[in-house]
Amino acid sequence: MKLRRLHLIPAGAEAEFKRSWKLLLGCLIGMIVGVHSIPFYTTGLFMESLQTEFGWTRAQISLAPSVSSLTLAFSAPIFGGLVDRYGTRPILLPCLLIYAALLAAISMMQSSVFSFYLAFGLIAGLAGGVATPTFSKLVNRAFDKGRGTALGLTMIGSGIASLVAPTFLPWIIANYGWRAGYLSLGGIVLLASPLLMYLLKSSSRLERPKTADSLEDGSSLSAALASPVFYLVGLSLFLIALGSAGLVVNLVPLLRDGGASIGVASFYASIFGGFLILGRLLSGVLFDHFFAPRLAAILMLVGGLGCLAFLLGGVGWAFVLALGIGLAFGSEIDLAGYLCARYFGFRAYGRIYGLLYAIILVGSAIAPPLYGFIYDKTGSYDPALTLSVGCFAVSIALFLMMPTFPALRLSSDEPAA
Repeated sequence: MKLRRLHLIPAGAEAEFKRSWKLLLGCLIGMIVGVHSIPFYTTGLFMESLQTEFGWTRAQISLAPSVSSLTLAFSAPIFGGLVDRYGTRPILLPCLLIYAALLAAISMMQSSVFSFYLAFGLIAGLAGGVATPTFSKLVNRAFDKGRGTALGLTMIGSGIASLVAPTFLPWIIANYGWRAGYLSLGGIVLLASPLLMYLLKSSSRLERPKTADSLEDGSSLSAALASPVFYLVGLSLFLIALGSAGLVVNLVPLLRDGGASIGVASFYASIFGGFLILGRLLSGVLFDHFFAPRLAAILMLVGGLGCLAFLLGGVGWAFVLALGIGLAFGSEIDLAGYLCARYFGFRAYGRIYGLLYAIILVGSAIAPPLYGFIYDKTGSYDPALTLSVGCFAVSIALFLMMPTFPALRLSSDEPAA
């Protein structure tokens, strides 16, 4: 049965999917292998081997993804600007090759944990074009009526990476060692590169050079930064990351402290991943049918109520907590790309979205150690849950304050950013 008959996409969007399905598939693959996915979701699979060989602590090893996230927060706006100026494919190809080489280079690492951090930092700093802002821009440009659905289908890529990596990587590590594991990851990125470039071949027709007589519809970077809407969107995204990411990382110990067995805690951690994927897909589809900020307020209400239910009712509400956090955190990346395109257009999309994405990354990097610090100081996760409830409550208020989407127009005498 066709998507339209199921009313999953609005009228007129079928033509967009027929025309741009290759580009959509390419962006999905890009999200699966991107610098925001593979380094983050595979670190835990290498942890035991790295501990055994080098004697590093889990805390030391776990710091590497935070280094990557913070570096990407700085590099994402830069690569967004490069994509705005030169187009996607000229930036993407060298980033893919550098990314594959750096993953493979980790296999030659010796005993210094700082070399591990350096590798993760270089991946985010030198290959930041293989990240969410690049693929979000392409999807936003290719789709209008079905934009939310297309974004949702694309953004589940990182969730797919988190589900697929544990199916093959532990076997490689167990049989051939952790060095072979990183070589394999580098090989996967290298093998995906020509397919990705082929599928994104049509991206050139979506990207026009910025000249005085051919300006993109939408806001310049300076105009966006002068707009109160940018700060409403940015602060709301930061609060979602702060309220969710700390609970995601601490979910298993949170449930264990509540009396759950390790098996039960692991089960809820796994179904959280399913809700994360559902949140990304469901929110994207619904954005095509409802005003996105109001829908986002409802999703954040679900997240806040999940935290509040667990805070008041204990481990018996673990399913509600996993559902609420999964839907809220899962919708955030879709929301960032969708709101950026609707409010600010494409004239400086790469740079504007890069800044919003950096805000999300900073919130996601701060939250896990902050929640751990709160637990160390108080001996309980209750204050952290209270903080999450507060973050969701304020984000709801911010979403309800957001104005209707503008009809994007650009005056001919407005200077380029």
